[in-house]
Amino acid sequence: MSKLDDVAGKYGIEYIDHLTRYNDIKTFHIYNNGKLTEELNDISLLNDNTPIHFTEYIAGTLVRIIFIDDDFFIGHNADIIHARGDRIIKDDFVIPTYTGITNFLNKFSPMENRIICIYGVVFGNGFNDSERYTSENKTSFRMFDGFSISLDTVQTLFTKLSLEELDKWTNDGHRSLWSFNTLRNFYNRFQVQGVPEIWDGPFSNFPKDPTRLMNWGKNALDSDVKLDEKVVHTNEDFTMDAGDDFLPDIKGEESAKQVKEPEKPTKKSSKYGIAKGMVIRSEDSKYIRKVIFENGYINL
Repeated sequence: MSKLDDVAGKYGIEYIDHLTRYNDIKTFHIYNNGKLTEELNDISLLNDNTPIHFTEYIAGTLVRIIFIDDDFFIGHNADIIHARGDRIIKDDFVIPTYTGITNFLNKFSPMENRIICIYGVVFGNGFNDSERYTSENKTSFRMFDGFSISLDTVQTLFTKLSLEELDKWTNDGHRSLWSFNTLRNFYNRFQVQGVPEIWDGPFSNFPKDPTRLMNWGKNALDSDVKLDEKVVHTNEDFTMDAGDDFLPDIKGEESAKQVKEPEKPTKKSSKYGIAKGMVIRSEDSKYIRKVIFENGYINL
C-alpha cells in the first residue's frame, strides 16, 4: 500500500481533498452591489515598496496534483477525480486533464515523506472554451502555484481538526504557498511552463485606477498559450488608453506615456492568445488578488 493510500484510508480522502483545495482569489478592487469600485482589497498588507508580480490569468480549468512520494491524486478544485493507476476515475474530464499534465508528470520527482501539491491550469481540447485555444486534439498545462507540507504535520492536523476546522486553518493562511522565487526555481528545475509573467516591480509603480490598470495590463500582455495556428481571434474588444499620468513599462520603470499602443490587426498571428485577466501577487505569496477584464477575457 502506498503512503497516499495509507493516509487516505486512515483519515479519509476528504481530508486530503480539503487540505489541498485552492482558496478563491479575491479581486484586487472591491465590488459593491456588483459594481467595481476604486477601493482596493486588503491594502494594509502592502506598502509602496512591496515587490509585486503580475501573471496572466488563463481562461482554463484549475487542476491540482497531490503527491506523496511517487503516488498521486489529481483533482479539480471541487473534487478529486483521479488516482495513479486509474484507482479513481470520477468524470469525463479525467482523460483531457491527464493528457494535459502528462509531460509534467514525466519530469517531476517528488520528495519523500511530504505532501506536495501543484496547482495549474489545463486548457484545450475537452475543456470549456477550448475553441479559444485549439481547433485540434491538443491540451496543455501551465502551473501557477504550489505548496509542500511534511507528513508528520499532515497527520497531526488530520488527527486534531475537523474538516471545518481544517478549512479555517487553510483559509487563515497557515498553509503557506511557495514564494514567487520558489515557483520560478521549480519551473526551471523541472522544465515546467508557468503561467506567462507580465511585470515585476514595487507596488507603487503600477496604476491602481480600475480602467487604467486594465488597459495597462492589456498593453503589457503578450500571451503565448494558444495551441495551434488555426484559431483566429478578432480584436474587437481591445482598447488602449494610456491615461494622463505615467504608466510603468513592463520592466517596472516609470515612463511618461512611453508605453506604445500595440498594433491592432483584424486577425491574430500565432504569437497571440487570450487572457481572462491578471493575477497580482507579492513575492512571499501572502497577497494574491485578481483583475478580471471587463468582457470576461480579451484577445491579445
